[in-house]
Amino acid sequence: LKPVNPPKRPATAYYIYYGKQVADLKEKQPDLPFAQYPRTIGDRWKNISETEKAVYDKMAEARKAEYYKELAAYKAYQQTLKLSEEEDNIAASVALKKIKGRVKPPKSAYLLFCDEYRAAANEQAKDKSMRSNAVLNDIWKNLPKEKTEEFKLKARMLRLRYEAKFGAATVKEIEKAARAKKHNKRYTKKSANENKQVLATAEGDKPDVTTTTTTNDPTDTSTTTAEPTA
Repeated sequence: LKPVNPPKRPATAYYIYYGKQVADLKEKQPDLPFAQYPRTIGDRWKNISETEKAVYDKMAEARKAEYYKELAAYKAYQQTLKLSEEEDNIAASVALKKIKGRVKPPKSAYLLFCDEYRAAANEQAKDKSMRSNAVLNDIWKNLPKEKTEEFKLKARMLRLRYEAKFGAATVKEIEKAARAKKHNKRYTKKSANENKQVLATAEGDKPDVTTTTTTNDPTDTSTTTAEPTA
């Protein structure tokens, strides 16, 4: 058997003796209150011969030797488990890095809606001289509730398929990596715009005025550049 649990500490010579005396008192003095057992047995221990004590000392030493043997086996087994767990964690980490690099996170209800309505939004945007994202926002806001719920259900089913394939924790890590990647991309773009404006100001030019248009989907933000006013 594998030593899953640590061994119990071995009893001392006195407690080995104590256990035997409890059985003796129950048999020979059944009316003796249990609260008086410790004093009665303690008095008996004081009065036994050194030869008899040596017998219990020998029994205690044997139990101690067995205890340390079991303890060593338990520690060795725990170390094996620890090494195995570390190997599993390393393997899982390597697998997760591979997944992060090639697997996109499951799409939200809004992004699924965008996939379906993108073509129509592009056509409307040409007619209205608007950005397609703005048109998509308008369509999404005015979408019938049952149609919105349909996209939410599709997103939920998609996420469940992802979780079944990769595990819920892995899906969260994939989404976290995607958010970090998008944040870094936006930060780099923002820094480039700021540097451009600083350079333009230093040269005496008027900097571009940048406005931000945010969609209903928190993951989708686009920027437009407006002409500076005279």
